[in-house]
Amino acid sequence: MFELENAITKWKRRLRRNPAFEDGDVAELESHLREEIGRLKAGGLSEEEAFQKTVDRIGEPETIGDELYKSRATQKAGPTPPWKQKSLLLSLLPNYITVARRTLLNNKLYTGINILGLSIGIICCLLIYLFVQNELKYDRFHEKSDRIYRVVRIMDADTDPRKVGITSAPFGDALANDFPEMVQEATRLMPADGLVEIGDKKFMENRLYITDANVFRVFSWPLVKGDPETALQRPHTVVLSETVARKYFGSANPLGRTLRVDGETEFEITGVFRKPVDYNSHIDFDLLASMETFRNAEFYGRWWWNTLHTYVLLAPRFDPQDLEDQLPVFMDKYFGEDMARNNRRIGLALQPLGEIYFADDTTFDWQVSHGSKAVLYMFGIVALLIIVVACVNFVNMATARSINRAREIGIRKTLGAQRFNLLIQFLGEALMITFAAGLASFAAVYSMLPRFEQLLGKLIAIDLLSVEVIAATVVILVITGLLAGTYPALFLSSFQPIKALKEKISFGSSQVLVRKGLIVFQFAVSSLLIIGTLIVNRQLDYVAGKSLGFQPDQLLNIAINNNDIVQHLEPFMEEIERLPSVKIASVLSGTPGGFFDNYRFRAGENWDETHTLKTLYADYNFTEVLGLEMLAGRDFDPSFSTDSAGAVVINKAAADRFGWTPEEALGKRFENQFRDSTVKKVIGVVENFNYESLHQPIAPLVVSMNQDRREILVNVDTEHISETLAAIEERWNEFSPLYPMEYFFLDQQFARLYENDRRQRAVFSGFSLMAIFIACMGLFSLAAFNAEKRNKEMGIRKVLGATFSDILLLFNREVFGVVIVSFLLAVPVGYMLAERWLQDYAYRIPNGVSNYLLAGLIIVFLSVLTVSYQSVKVALTNPVDSLRSE
Repeated sequence: MFELENAITKWKRRLRRNPAFEDGDVAELESHLREEIGRLKAGGLSEEEAFQKTVDRIGEPETIGDELYKSRATQKAGPTPPWKQKSLLLSLLPNYITVARRTLLNNKLYTGINILGLSIGIICCLLIYLFVQNELKYDRFHEKSDRIYRVVRIMDADTDPRKVGITSAPFGDALANDFPEMVQEATRLMPADGLVEIGDKKFMENRLYITDANVFRVFSWPLVKGDPETALQRPHTVVLSETVARKYFGSANPLGRTLRVDGETEFEITGVFRKPVDYNSHIDFDLLASMETFRNAEFYGRWWWNTLHTYVLLAPRFDPQDLEDQLPVFMDKYFGEDMARNNRRIGLALQPLGEIYFADDTTFDWQVSHGSKAVLYMFGIVALLIIVVACVNFVNMATARSINRAREIGIRKTLGAQRFNLLIQFLGEALMITFAAGLASFAAVYSMLPRFEQLLGKLIAIDLLSVEVIAATVVILVITGLLAGTYPALFLSSFQPIKALKEKISFGSSQVLVRKGLIVFQFAVSSLLIIGTLIVNRQLDYVAGKSLGFQPDQLLNIAINNNDIVQHLEPFMEEIERLPSVKIASVLSGTPGGFFDNYRFRAGENWDETHTLKTLYADYNFTEVLGLEMLAGRDFDPSFSTDSAGAVVINKAAADRFGWTPEEALGKRFENQFRDSTVKKVIGVVENFNYESLHQPIAPLVVSMNQDRREILVNVDTEHISETLAAIEERWNEFSPLYPMEYFFLDQQFARLYENDRRQRAVFSGFSLMAIFIACMGLFSLAAFNAEKRNKEMGIRKVLGATFSDILLLFNREVFGVVIVSFLLAVPVGYMLAERWLQDYAYRIPNGVSNYLLAGLIIVFLSVLTVSYQSVKVALTNPVDSLRSE
């Protein structure tokens, strides 16, 4: 509905926005408007018609404003209103671009060095940005990720709390039933593997998971075929990933087809799910089998059978802390008697989905991908340092060339250029160089990305051409351009016209300090990176070469992965031990570098105390197959009938835990409080051996002969390894024709423990080399600056008798002093960071002086090598050429 007063108010607002109108003008026009509207209304028009007709007659505010300006303007003011005149900055912009382009093209070496330095810095920043963003995106693609939590157990909650990532099957149903208002859904994911048969085709699948029917209501893995609500409701149903569906059936529709797992269980394919483009998940699977299939299995109802991950989807607006506050009562309800009997408190906690990937302190999480926030911080700091070093390099190059541009600046200022105009010009040049470097960097990153992914050992699930990455790149370029260009712009635009025209520019002490300070910063960063690279490389080389207490390259690990082998284990072991290249074989629950259980034990005389100890289950010859030294007592012996049920062997660390010498440990009592109630006696103590990563100290270990057969360890002669492996595999196929033999050597297993360390070393070393190269370019610019500034001085010195070596010494002495100061500043920082990093290793190199002396020698060598070109060039210059202009 039309309201006259509102219409007049809006009309006046338009008038006031025009600079031509003053308040009196607006009031006068309003009065005229109202009179005309009143006259038209009296003639029979409505308010709306009268208003519109009057406004049309008066004209648009812009037209009225122009006429008003013309009526008031003097002849000197000109015909065009000031607010319509083209700004001086915009009018000069084409000129700035032309001059900048010519300047950069006329100084190709300077431009090339700057573009190269900035390109290297931007490449590093982009690669690290992609890596960091990729890590931070883990599990973020789920629509309800903010409400999804994993349930983790807290072992020994009152004494030595430790997070355990796996739970048992009953937890899911119990949490959903006991907290129906807070827990909207509870679902479970159980890692498994199996031999999949489709017709006559067989596939060994390690990414097979067992899960509940509601998994697609919790997580956002979209089904492209099938109904997510019903796909896994029935027993014996399975859902495949698109990749596996294509592998099994090509382009054919897999729905309704069947597959067989482990030769005995058939599953109907009821769905195909898609992994999103930005798929980064702490768990990765290709087959999801229905949990209903295993409802009658032993693990399904056992509270202590911890084999799976439990997730809860909280109802909207519920605080997870409210649920966590009630979990102690929940644990008392289901575990109260067990906790009282074992004198051990077990807690529960909710782990946010977005934190699982970075929760690398969670134990028994071998099926989960983990990252490190410390690595993100480290790479982020490295990226920042590299881009700052690149900007410092630009600043040094610009100031080194300032003499060459002094006359240009003097002419511009004489012709009326203001300092602001020069600032815009020089910043524009910096941004042009930066964006040129950015284009080159973007192309380089595109081509380098596959190699970078190979170094990281993972795919970057971020599209390089996405709006997010391009916007981030533009932001990086603008910030880099402003960082690099601001100081040179301020410095160059400050030249006085007369001195600039005569090229009598005086570089004051402040400029010298700034320039040297920047070089100190560059080489302090370079020194720090060289120190870090040396220590990281030496530590990882030390870990790779350290004796583990056995020979891992001679130990072949064969997984017991099917019932056929389990049922024929003894004849299979006899067959392989008959091979001439097999020294001895043993069956174990775990092998060094792999999985070892934790159990609570009572031991010795103080039977009231309990201790958490690592546990290994083995057969009679485990010390012989590993080649371990027996410090006291004996190994398990088949001639002693009590060994299989009543004996344990411990390592020296376990004896030390209880304050026993190896001899004193013999005959001491041990009881596994969870696994059995039989009190066993210590019959032997073995020398410590590294059965875990060298990140951890050797933990106490208890070895007994309980039946827990998971791995076969074979001590082989490696001289004819190909023939030996073929012979063992042939005997495997006799007893297990359906299942392929899965094997590896223990040195390969230990190598995997340090795989992340090695990859981080490669990436860190690469970035460090780039930063050092940029710093050397900065030092080169300082040498060029000195050579240009002191050219005539060097001519006079040579005329007065200075020798070639005198000139070289004079140049290198100044640079040498700057580099030494840089190195001394870097040493304490490097020492503290090295100490912090080495703390993650139980076995580490000494953080001694030799590392820093070697780093210092490298820095000095690089600096002398970098400066030599300019110093030799000046030393060889004919003094007549230097003094001719005088």
